[in-house]
Amino acid sequence: MFRPGLDGDDKLRVYISEADNWISVCRSGTEGVGMTFGTVMEAGPADRIRLFGERDAVVKANVLFGHLPTGATAVKARLASGRVVTGTDDGEVFAVWAPDDSVKSAQLTAYGPGNSIIAKATASDGL
Repeated sequence: MFRPGLDGDDKLRVYISEADNWISVCRSGTEGVGMTFGTVMEAGPADRIRLFGERDAVVKANVLFGHLPTGATAVKARLASGRVVTGTDDGEVFAVWAPDDSVKSAQLTAYGPGNSIIAKATASDGL
């Protein structure tokens, strides 16, 4: 588990089950657990940003999560609003969450040592 976000009373936790390749996101706030979302972590090219459950995650949880490409040390997302959000990761899986902004159509960039660009991707608009 890692905690990609705290924003006032809003919290986001990511749970990973490597035994069955399942990833779950739990969002909570002052009124308790408000959103739980889960999906399978699909395999793909190791040199690319791989998003998991992309369309549903955007619509249901307003979060992007996926696998860091090989050599990446950070992921940043430029949101449609122009705001840049740095993702949180556990060294393999990352999450980008902006509770007060939309992650729809975010432009993702994975960075490596020396701020070199490793990979880029565009998130779904959730439709």
